[in-house]
Amino acid sequence: MSLIDVIAVTRVTRRGRYLLAMCAVATGMLLAGCSQVPDVRTVDANGNQWSVGVADPRFSGDDRCDSDSMIEATVMSADLPPSGLGITLRPEATEDDAQRIAECLRNALTSGEITISRPTAG
Repeated sequence: MSLIDVIAVTRVTRRGRYLLAMCAVATGMLLAGCSQVPDVRTVDANGNQWSVGVADPRFSGDDRCDSDSMIEATVMSADLPPSGLGITLRPEATEDDAQRIAECLRNALTSGEITISRPTAG
């Protein structure tokens, strides 16, 4: 049953239906904008593998984006709430793999700062 059906079934005044619909729209807008994760930034690193890090990660659910086949290791700080998450990708991983994992994190987090570290050449 959709929200429109609920509004139609309930016996409220026209003004009441209008207020209920406006509350539903406002709630949806608030929930859609509750993520406070800024754009992912990419930096040069002092290593030979791609990695993805998150400062002050706050997850909205149980998904930690750690089941990707290109992930070699995942480490989260021991403090509570955690102050950092580090993901090292497998040596054969590419920038596309790092971007995919970063996007998964961006969707799973309510706040935090995601950084992709690109390997140095040579």
